[in-house]
Parts: sequence; structure tokens; C-alpha cells
Amino acid sequence: MTGFEPLPEEDIHAFIDGELAPARARAVADRIAADPALAAKVAAYQTDKSLIASHYGPLLARPVPLAVQRAVRRRPRRVNFTRLAMAASILIAVVAGFGYRILLPGGDVIGNAVAVHSGEVTGRTIVADAARISETLGLTLKLPDLSKAGYTLSEVAVVPGDRGKAVKIAYRSVAGEPFTLYLENSPGRERFEITKRGDVLVCLWQDDVLSTVMVGKMPAAEMLRVASLAYNGLYF
Repeated sequence: MTGFEPLPEEDIHAFIDGELAPARARAVADRIAADPALAAKVAAYQTDKSLIASHYGPLLARPVPLAVQRAVRRRPRRVNFTRLAMAASILIAVVAGFGYRILLPGGDVIGNAVAVHSGEVTGRTIVADAARISETLGLTLKLPDLSKAGYTLSEVAVVPGDRGKAVKIAYRSVAGEPFTLYLENSPGRERFEITKRGDVLVCLWQDDVLSTVMVGKMPAAEMLRVASLAYNGLYF
């Protein structure tokens, strides 16, 4: 027994898709951080979604085959609008849910975070306090405490980002493994994604004001747990 009330499946999927209201999203994130079994379940869903996106996403850019176009033109003009609406809804859901990596423009915030994590991009170390972070990004933020996840703070630095200055908050595990929290002002759209870049796992948690990227070597379920603690720690 976990002692937790079951979380509705629709809330889990809406959370993954970035469709929950901010207050509800934070509540769900708290549950994920506190419940390893739920974190593993969410990670599995996100992995399935990423696999579908990578496998079928490129098909969205392909033209409709000529044979299909000719077959449509040869059919009678009578249209079943109910079926057409259903087909359109399914297509919109597929594009919205799985095609976002291809359709959304903008800089590669994940690439920026990985470069900072690896040391390829460096910056100026600053005093490790919330005031300096908030001042750099123009937001009211806190310095996340990840001690519950086994990580201690090692550095806070200002680094270059796509929208001016970004912030690197570096941690280390008991075993010495680095974990990076990369903060950059958001382009204004909500986005949630877990992906693999080289030998590290990356979690992007973006709302309408802040892009938060977590980078480290760990299983997906552990990344979700640590990412939830980090994201919530910025605000509470």
C-alpha cells in the first residue's frame, strides 16, 4: 500500500502534455515526487510518447501519395461530415500530442542545457542565493533543495542562453555524479519532454515564463522524481 489516493489517468496524460492548470500541475508534480511507483508509470508513458513521436512524426512532413489523392478525387462528392470531423479530431490530437518536436520553432534549449552540463559552455559563477537567480532571469524564484533526492549544491553560474542570460545550478550525488538544472526565459509556450542526449537523460519542463531543463545520468523514473523536486523547489 502506498497511502496515496489514485491519480486519474486523464490528469496524468494532461500533465505529460502540459495541459493542466499551473496549480493542478504543481499538485500532480508533488505526487510524482513523493510516489516512486507513479514516477515510473509517468516515465513509461512519456517514453512511449517519445517513441511514437520519433517513429511517426516524420510522416507528417511527407506529401499525400498521388494514388491516394487520385482515389479521393474519384470518389463521389457526398461527404459524411461526422466521420470527417472525427478524422480531423484524431489528426489534430496526433499532431498536438506527438508532432510538437517537429512543429514548434525556436532555439534548442535542450542542446543549450546539455552543452552547459558537459562544460562545453561555461559562465560566471555567482553567489548561490535565490535573489541573484531571480535578478538574472527577472522572475521570483528559489534555489531548489535536492537533498531529499541525494544531491548537494556545487555551483550556481550565469551562462549565455537563447534569450540573453541563463542560469546553471549544478548539483552532485553522493557518488559524485553531476546533475544540472538549467534555467532560461521561456518563449511562451508550455512543453514537457523527456529525451536522451548522448549518455545523459534530459527533462524539459517549460511553462509560459520559464524553461527548466534537468540533465543527468539516471533512469527515467528517477529523473521524473528529481525533476519534480527541482521544478517545485523553484517556486515553493
